[in-house]
Amino acid sequence: MRDKDSALELYDEVIALCRDAIDLHYERAKLYFLIGRACYELEDKENARQAFESALAFETDSTHIRYELALTCVDLEDDNAAVREFERLLLLKQYDLNDEDLQTKRANG
Repeated sequence: MRDKDSALELYDEVIALCRDAIDLHYERAKLYFLIGRACYELEDKENARQAFESALAFETDSTHIRYELALTCVDLEDDNAAVREFERLLLLKQYDLNDEDLQTKRANG
């Protein structure tokens, strides 16, 4: 049990450090993502959701952030939001594939 308590304390420290760094305007999307992951591990799903949404405000095309947000919405039983985020994720993946295809075609002449 002591190890779990220590881990939970570390997550709280991560959240505090990230919030301090956000105040300094340092890589906000990554920091909000880390806060979201820490909140998720602390089973604070609502704050995790808010952090992932904040991260997306700075990096709208991030598939990693959108995936974590979708999973969090599933856990919160917000099915409409989960479906919406998974659909957006699939669209982003489709564009990524199309971009790779175009790059390959251009490279091969």
